[in-house]
Amino acid sequence: MVEKLIRCVRCNQVIPYYNCFGDFKEYPSLPGVEWSSEDLLREKDFYFSHQNHGLEEIIIDRETIVSDKPCYEPIKIIYFEASNGQQRFLIRRTKKSLDQSSFYEIIPGQLQFAGLSSPINEND
Repeated sequence: MVEKLIRCVRCNQVIPYYNCFGDFKEYPSLPGVEWSSEDLLREKDFYFSHQNHGLEEIIIDRETIVSDKPCYEPIKIIYFEASNGQQRFLIRRTKKSLDQSSFYEIIPGQLQFAGLSSPINEND
């Protein structure tokens, strides 16, 4: 999973920061870890659609990642929190099939951790 997202401050939409993947930030493209042409087209469309809006980088808090499926399952929904340094956002990442890119969205609420379970409260 990418470690950074780009958020449109005006529309509250997010997209992965495709130039940053794990610890390989200095390499824009790696064999086997490249983004599909659809991903890069989606990124281009995002920047074009939001060119006059404020954009900011938000950092994923890896300690908050939860899912109902094991990490090796590619098709799943993952919830996690990300921050711009002042606000925290609850993000849902959805991967519906192997041939489709993941979809990221900010949803209302926050993660609540109690014991070993990680219930998600979307109604706060």
